[in-house]
Amino acid sequence: MDDSIDMSWLRDEGQQSRTDLDTAPLLTESYNTGAPNHHSSLTIPQQLSNLPTALSDFFIREVIPLYCAWDSQSNLMRVVAENSWQSSKVLYHTMQSMSAACLTSVFPELSTTAIQERLIALQCLDEDDPKTAEYVEARLLATVLLCHTASWHDPGNLAKERYHLTQRRVLEWIPTCGTQSKPMVKFVQTAVDYWGMLLSFFTDVSGNSDCDTLMEPSEPCNRPVLHPFVGMAGETVKTLTDVGNLVSQYRSRASSIRFITEDDMNFFKSKIREARCLEKRLLAYTPADTSKIQDAGDPRTTLAHLAKIDEAYRCVGLLQIYRLFSDLLAERYNPWDANHIYSARPPSKVPSKAEKDYWLTSLALYTLELLRDIPFESRSRCIQPLILVAISSELRRMPQDVTSLGAADEESRFMGQSIIELAQARNFVKSRLSAYADVLPLRKVSNILELVTSIWSALDEGESDVYWLDICTRKQLNTLIG
Repeated sequence: MDDSIDMSWLRDEGQQSRTDLDTAPLLTESYNTGAPNHHSSLTIPQQLSNLPTALSDFFIREVIPLYCAWDSQSNLMRVVAENSWQSSKVLYHTMQSMSAACLTSVFPELSTTAIQERLIALQCLDEDDPKTAEYVEARLLATVLLCHTASWHDPGNLAKERYHLTQRRVLEWIPTCGTQSKPMVKFVQTAVDYWGMLLSFFTDVSGNSDCDTLMEPSEPCNRPVLHPFVGMAGETVKTLTDVGNLVSQYRSRASSIRFITEDDMNFFKSKIREARCLEKRLLAYTPADTSKIQDAGDPRTTLAHLAKIDEAYRCVGLLQIYRLFSDLLAERYNPWDANHIYSARPPSKVPSKAEKDYWLTSLALYTLELLRDIPFESRSRCIQPLILVAISSELRRMPQDVTSLGAADEESRFMGQSIIELAQARNFVKSRLSAYADVLPLRKVSNILELVTSIWSALDEGESDVYWLDICTRKQLNTLIG
């Protein structure tokens, strides 16, 4: 099935937009009076002569389904966009920018439009008084979209300076909301959570005490709600954010040490304690009961797909903890058994480094199997890249000389790891990311592919303890991987 962006309808110059975009008062106001005529320097293709109309309609038709893990009329991103784009300038220009960015691979001249529309949206965002601005939901949605898609224009732009500001805006908004707004509150909170999770692996987003009370208590287990950005993984995303913060803190401190001090030792001891707590959270996590969740109404993304994504995120969290804090893996070490991933039994032995590496590779392959069970046509593909990148640094080739290591039972299994199996795993990662690059043709997706290739090159060259974030930093490929 061809999932590339459908642009055939854009070429029908006479087609009337189903949302009457060309009659919108905001469009006239923005382009004729309030905003610079930033298209005057462009030679727009004839089929895109009514550019604002085409871009707005393209956002509704194509960008929302590409951006979300599932889509239907109950998708609150769609609800807010369709109801508020004519009323909210910042949302309108955000939509224009995102649409133009998605089309630049076909119409390169739209790259200027994408950047300029983003600048206008940011100007609108900064000029509005958040305490008096109308259409707050649209404004908050636009804020998250603008910051998350900064990397669409510049892969290295993480917009991290706006993260805590957005948290405070949400915190100020919540008390003004009535009971009827509770679903929208949860939607915005989880959208910010997801953004924070993607940021956390590159910069520590914790430590803002003013926002500690931002998130309401978790929904009871019998009332889980699907979110278009994370599916049913809302709680796992929060835990993964804490894991990402821990990783960022650890790597930042480790990279700054020349001569170790007692303070450094105390710091690392405290991080091991934090890692142990996070490990317990991940092991004790109870997945949502899919029988109690209302179906999203998207035939391409089933509840089973979203449940597998939730578990894959959980596995990614464990992989990070056990890679950086290998003592925690040693404390629970037993030969790999997929039936006991989440049950930390007493250790059967003190594992060798080879045995720990084998265990982590096995967990990575298990995680990959979760994604294999999800067809590429599932919209959940948009939240899979972080999983694919995080497991890539565990897809290492195994030493082949069994006899030289005494051929202990577990070591024999380790050394016998199939090169074919690993090659197939790498091919799956590369093919899925390549297909995603065709669906969402952005430079950041190309950077993600380059990162994975660089990780495997380091592994194959014999570099020890390869970690995906180290390669990301070394190659200057930091971007929001989602």
